[in-house]
Amino acid sequence: MEIGRTEGVQGPGNVQGPRKTAPASPTSPTQPGDRVEISETARMIAELTSMPKVRQDRIEAVKKLVESGQFDTKERLAGAIDNLLRENPGIGE
Repeated sequence: MEIGRTEGVQGPGNVQGPRKTAPASPTSPTQPGDRVEISETARMIAELTSMPKVRQDRIEAVKKLVESGQFDTKERLAGAIDNLLRENPGIGE
């Protein structure tokens, strides 16, 4: 690799000096300013992304329940079915 060759390199081109701009006018009560609205979906996404990806403490607790035979109970199954039907009303029809 050779460094220092300038073949095909052009000069800086057209360089213009600073441009004058009009000063920004302050926002008055009759002139609305910028506004940001955050949707409910964006709020939920922000909440989800701030949560830990894996809750290792919950995983360990469930593993212990499964290993001890306490996880699979009639009450837990009934609760899971009730939750499923409540969250998905069309399933039970």
